[in-house]
Amino acid sequence: MRFAVAFLLMLSTAAAQQDVKVSYRSDKASVQDVVRSLAGHAGLKYNFRISFEQTDPVCRRFLEAVIIEEAPLATAMHRVLDPIGLRYEIEDGQVVLSRLPPPADPVGLRFKIEGREVVLYKR
Repeated sequence: MRFAVAFLLMLSTAAAQQDVKVSYRSDKASVQDVVRSLAGHAGLKYNFRISFEQTDPVCRRFLEAVIIEEAPLATAMHRVLDPIGLRYEIEDGQVVLSRLPPPADPVGLRFKIEGREVVLYKR
């Protein structure tokens, strides 16, 4: 019973942290630097090691002109991560990055260009 209560409390805390409003502004910063800062503003830590292992080299990509003003953490993270194919989870008070899974099935167009088959995937 205590475990169930603790688990529910942990889930509600993670959900509440995603609603925290965060702001960030930088001319140029790596994905990891942006995410680490956003996590800190929401009272979370950032698991650098696991995130790096799961997302390198994308996590080292530099983003330019990042401006986030008073956005919920979840919204801010999606703005930063979705365009580069990453996602995040909150595990034990830490933000952990991972790659978005590839599409399960090709949907849409299948054609050949110069003898090579090309498949367009829908996200």
